[in-house]
Amino acid sequence: MDYPFLSLYSFPEASQLSGIPPRTVRSWVSQVDQEPRVSFLRLIELVVVAKLRKLERASYQEVFHAHQQIKQDEPLARYPFADWEFGRNMGKDVIGIIRARRKGGPLVVPKPSQRMLEAIVEQFEYQGDFVCRWWPLGRKVRIIVDPRIHTGMPTIAGRGVAVEIISKRFRGACETIDDIAQDFDLTWEQVEDAIRFSDRLGQLCWNRTVPEKGRANAPAQR
Repeated sequence: MDYPFLSLYSFPEASQLSGIPPRTVRSWVSQVDQEPRVSFLRLIELVVVAKLRKLERASYQEVFHAHQQIKQDEPLARYPFADWEFGRNMGKDVIGIIRARRKGGPLVVPKPSQRMLEAIVEQFEYQGDFVCRWWPLGRKVRIIVDPRIHTGMPTIAGRGVAVEIISKRFRGACETIDDIAQDFDLTWEQVEDAIRFSDRLGQLCWNRTVPEKGRANAPAQR
């Protein structure tokens, strides 16, 4: 089964994971796919959109124009921002288009460095032509988004335990990190990473803090 191509995410889920506002997610997908949900590869493209907007201080329209220009120049590149070639010449072309559009025409613009492209794609693993896994906090933090596991929602790498389940038990059920780690055979650090990542996504509303390792971590009184 081609999991990366499956429509796994709702627009709000894609917004939370990519960090792009829901209306922008909906606008992007409606213009390129006209689908009611978002595939893993389209999610990766949205992640790249967010990175390009930050690194290049580019508008949504500038990035979208570059995406469409690459698709026109490379008809087989259905997901150019999730393509293996993006970390190489294709990525340089995309950034060149953005910079040229900002200057008002096809002028000579400086090409991005290879280091800059690597900074964009370093969180991605590739299989064949496309991204197959995403490490949203970098590979040193064992949180992974894999379309084959837990319908593409974040999990603990190598364990398959969903971040959502850990956060619900810690925040909702007020269980301790030690208990959660023991139940799932995880380390303290793995549970802590899952909680912090879930907080970062803004999924949680419980007013609790992650205690320091080695100190009491009993559930807060409610």
